[in-house]
Amino acid sequence: MGKKTIMICAAHADDEVISMGSSIVKFTKEGKEVIVVIFSYGAESLPWLKEKHVIETRVKEAVKIDKFLGVKKTIFMGLSDVKMEEKMVRMRTEERLKRLIEKYDPEKIFTHSIDPHFNHRIVHRTVLKVIDTIKKDIPVYTFDIWKMLDTKEQKPRMYIDVSKHFKKKIKAMLMFKSQMYFSIYPLLPSVYLNGIMNGRHIKVKYAEMFYKER
Repeated sequence: MGKKTIMICAAHADDEVISMGSSIVKFTKEGKEVIVVIFSYGAESLPWLKEKHVIETRVKEAVKIDKFLGVKKTIFMGLSDVKMEEKMVRMRTEERLKRLIEKYDPEKIFTHSIDPHFNHRIVHRTVLKVIDTIKKDIPVYTFDIWKMLDTKEQKPRMYIDVSKHFKKKIKAMLMFKSQMYFSIYPLLPSVYLNGIMNGRHIKVKYAEMFYKER
């Protein structure tokens, strides 16, 4: 697939939409094929419900919403949030991710920045570690979900004008019924604010911002 493919590595099924839903739409409008790799089912997000039911619900939501945004393929690693750091799980995940990157040969990879969420940091570290083992220069960009004060101010930044696609991102976020009160509603104000503030940097209405990691 190569130069027309964008790969997004996300810890949970709503992370790619919250962070870069508008950019996904823009990429697909430009003729790019977007591949989303979701590491965890996030079954622990609704502990009072049966795990099988939560997994089925979140998978259906993710596939439906990704298609709504134009995603070509959504791949589920099927990891448990609480086991992502286990050595054998980590090794298998790294090997599988390497095979996926070699298969789809993306021109760019997007993933989590280092933020307060433990699983976001694991995915960040995993992606960069795997990239270092591949004999090809693939640019890696990272995005924020939960912002924090750190040293990222020194990293190069890429801003994407998403003014034409921002409303579709918000609509996609609101389609995550299972996560409405856990991540969607709490994050909506910051998504709007970040969109506006990022837009000011490039003098547009809304923009999404990414850090250049590699």
